[in-house]
Amino acid sequence: MISTSKQFSVDDSDLIKTPAQKIIAMLKDLRNSQSQTGASKETIASLNYAIEKISSRSIYEIDQPFLDTLDLHESRVHVSVSKGWIHEFSTIGQEILRDISLRKSLEERKKPLESNETTESLSIRSKAPSFNTLQNIITEQDDLLTNVGSVDFNIHRFIDQIGRKSAMSVLTFNIMRRLFLFPNTQLNEAVLSSFLGQIYKGYRRIVEYHNDIHAADVLQMLYVMMTQGGLLELAQLNELDIVSAVIASICHDFDHDGLNNMYHVNAITDRAIRYSDKAV
Repeated sequence: MISTSKQFSVDDSDLIKTPAQKIIAMLKDLRNSQSQTGASKETIASLNYAIEKISSRSIYEIDQPFLDTLDLHESRVHVSVSKGWIHEFSTIGQEILRDISLRKSLEERKKPLESNETTESLSIRSKAPSFNTLQNIITEQDDLLTNVGSVDFNIHRFIDQIGRKSAMSVLTFNIMRRLFLFPNTQLNEAVLSSFLGQIYKGYRRIVEYHNDIHAADVLQMLYVMMTQGGLLELAQLNELDIVSAVIASICHDFDHDGLNNMYHVNAITDRAIRYSDKAV
């Protein structure tokens, strides 16, 4: 039996300290030296205030008494948030930014659609072919996918030959059939076709990389890894696993705007605010 009566002392002089801990220690030393030299009560109070704020990790928060006097909808408050440190770190800053974002969104929705801003002019998205059209393309162009399981498969050449609107759907159907997913699952081909059409529609053609072509490319490489790389056997994937992986590969960048997390965080976009700067 281990005795717990003996007390152990730990020398923490060599323990790793964070910058905040070092600053607090420096402020405490300064406070002590100021006290010994007869510093004013205001100076000591200011040092205690700094020590307390750093210790409680609230140096970016606005003091409640002052906060109670603010009208959070005032423009000067919004400017203070957008130009100062408040917006990056404080709780109240995030609340104000969400309020600004919500108001802006509501104002935009109230605006009537401009005469030149029609559906046709918003050509960043387009409609995929119908199920019947898709089936005809699959039957006629099946020879274009003879080497789809090879690392030498050229996704860009395939898309040039078959057409961009059909490429992702045709590739998905072809790979799913090669993996025998339709007879072994309850997938409805017509429903799947409609789903793929919506996914294609959600990808933005003006985005140069994270678009529908990239999604099709990822799907084809997933198929290579499953069949040539031995992933099916190594991971012991069942039909549900395979379907999930295939769908995930074509959906993973759905509605990507071509901008990364850092851009959204620095630009304080609606998306960054919505997800609190995480996984934007």
